[in-house]
Amino acid sequence: SGAKRTVCFLQGHGERDPNSTERSGYGAIKAALERENYGVERLALIQAGAVPDGATALVAAGPTSDLLPPEETAIRAHLAKGGKLLLMLDPPAANAAPDLPLFEGLAKAWGVTLGRDVIVDASGLGQLIGSSYDTPVSVSYPPHPITERFDTLTAFPLARSVTTEAGAGGVVAQPIVQTGERSWAEADIESVAAKEGPKLDEAKGDRRGPITVGAAASQAVTAPEPAKPEDAKPADTKPPEARVAVMGDADFASNAAINISGNRDL
Repeated sequence: SGAKRTVCFLQGHGERDPNSTERSGYGAIKAALERENYGVERLALIQAGAVPDGATALVAAGPTSDLLPPEETAIRAHLAKGGKLLLMLDPPAANAAPDLPLFEGLAKAWGVTLGRDVIVDASGLGQLIGSSYDTPVSVSYPPHPITERFDTLTAFPLARSVTTEAGAGGVVAQPIVQTGERSWAEADIESVAAKEGPKLDEAKGDRRGPITVGAAASQAVTAPEPAKPEDAKPADTKPPEARVAVMGDADFASNAAINISGNRDL
């Protein structure tokens, strides 16, 4: 479209860098967005104080440390005005690794709970793309506008589960990406890297697949109406809508994984 749209990538918490050409960086997805006429900017929210009004969407891609309270307040204010937020939160690095309560609290407020687990895929599809069981593969996309007419294989190196429920104010999140039936959510995170490998054990908190990797929620927001002349006609426009998408993985959009089948398009 002719409208200017800007994607702001949050920085300052160990997130992926859209200017980086390293394997873990996001340089390739930045270039892809720019080809689609999106502007891409880095945003240090603690310095800016607020999400810019011109930001079409805010992305937190793989943070390793948590938000500061003023940053969380700024993100909630962005959403209250009908803003858009994409959270991409990798699994904890170890069983005892600390949570990111403010990032995870933002997701939970929109009906998405992030699991303390790693998704294991025993289907063998990971080997077909040169990876292993620690890279769950999806060919299943529940009905949602984000994945409408999308049926291409995607892969998620070291991903965690997300579960959906009712969030604040009655908002309900919907799954958008799910793994196959031969996958499971492994509660013992460190077993995935162990020599003997993980084993499904529901008694220890593992959950059988399909496992949801990504979910999304939206809600109309009530913005204050500007004063109008008495003879003005009501505008034929929809109220602004806040949208939040949560992925249990940030690696799938990295330079190392962006060329796997449908990853770039997702």
